[in-house]
Amino acid sequence: MKNARFLIVAGEVSGDKHGSRLVKELKKRGSFHISVLGGKNMAKYADHLEEDLVSRSVVGFFEVVKFLPYFKSLKSRINRKYFSEKSPDRIDALVLIDYPGFNIRLAKDASAQGIPVYYYITPQVWAWGAKRAALLAKICKKIFCVFEFEKDFFEQEGGNAEFVGHPLLESLPEKPDIKQLNLDVCLNSSEPVLALLPGSRVKEIERHLKIMLAASDGTGLVPVVARPQHIPAEFYRKIAGEDIRMTTVSYALLARASVALVKSGTSTLDAAVAGVPFATIYRVFPLTYVMAIRLIKIPYISMVNILAGEELVPELIQSDFNENKLRETIFKVMDSSEKIKKDFVQIRKKLGGPGASARTAEAIILSLKEEL
Repeated sequence: MKNARFLIVAGEVSGDKHGSRLVKELKKRGSFHISVLGGKNMAKYADHLEEDLVSRSVVGFFEVVKFLPYFKSLKSRINRKYFSEKSPDRIDALVLIDYPGFNIRLAKDASAQGIPVYYYITPQVWAWGAKRAALLAKICKKIFCVFEFEKDFFEQEGGNAEFVGHPLLESLPEKPDIKQLNLDVCLNSSEPVLALLPGSRVKEIERHLKIMLAASDGTGLVPVVARPQHIPAEFYRKIAGEDIRMTTVSYALLARASVALVKSGTSTLDAAVAGVPFATIYRVFPLTYVMAIRLIKIPYISMVNILAGEELVPELIQSDFNENKLRETIFKVMDSSEKIKKDFVQIRKKLGGPGASARTAEAIILSLKEEL
């Protein structure tokens, strides 16, 4: 157990951040060798970065097609290097973070080779993939859930699941530096701000940003865009012009804002914890949307609404994502801001307490001791 070898896989920006904290917590608890497929955050603490998946992050059924040869080749390489009994680099445990299209396939291969599989931050199979839920319950040694209802869901499928809380509570500062944000984006303290979070992928930003900025006209709000660090500022300027205001400190922006437009995903939870009233937005390739609505079995896409079991925040998807509806929704959200903020207090309670990474690391080590 002392020199156990891990492979940890995350393919999204948020997964890379959460994965980096898990790597740190595992390293605190033993002299483990940890290889990762992820991004720069995980690479910072791991022993070896096998592949930068975050830079290739894509979404959608049809958008991913052109990358299939790459993922097929990568999967074969991982099998040979990390799963084969003949390989000197064979791992003792595989830890997966979300990223279902690739990770579920890796889970099947690793399990077939007798390698324990641990899933942390599971895909939202409760929304679109009952068969995959049953598969994960069968092949995973343990599933670590970031929402309490997920634990019940996987246990009903026969899985070994534990609710560990949501790791975003570890990444958000208690007191975001609003004063520094004002200086960075040239705001005075009295200016009302519209936070724009168009996404963390290039294609998402291309689809969302111009319309979001156009909707801000006539609202009396100053639009400020959250920019992920891995996407250069020049990319945004080419879309929106030289005058665009940007920051890489998204949580401080949310805490500073009067209202926000937030792409569906983890950032909606960030906004709820920050206490800023917002609307969820999303637009994908039309054929992807047609496929998605046939698969998704729940009425909402925003995790805030899913956790609440009702629409706390508006959702503007596909054709509803247009300049006029966005502007109209901004005013509606501002009018309902006090109620929305009160509702967010209950959402925050559903996320558990800080320490998800530490709890997960402890549980993985305890479980793995039974295997080795």
